[in-house]
Amino acid sequence: YTSILQTMRIERIDNEGTSQGRIKRINRCVLRLYKAKQFKYGSTPEGKLKELVFDTLFSGDKEVDFPPGWNREGYITIINDKPLPLGIVAIIPEVGVN
Repeated sequence: YTSILQTMRIERIDNEGTSQGRIKRINRCVLRLYKAKQFKYGSTPEGKLKELVFDTLFSGDKEVDFPPGWNREGYITIINDKPLPLGIVAIIPEVGVN
């Protein structure tokens, strides 16, 4: 059993207007977790993913660097492919728009 969380496209408004359709990069994220043990994260399920493993169940904020790469979508994907607990309370991204 695999669960996949994928956000909607990131929106950021600046002096040039909306970021929809513009090239963007998610530099890092703060993930607010509840009883998390192990999961993978990245831009898309098919792309490069990083894995995060905790020794014990973790609740709190965890800052993570995102896999490198620019794209127009700006998705954040979290995958749990093990029968382990994972609660995502919030995803707070740092986004660069080109």
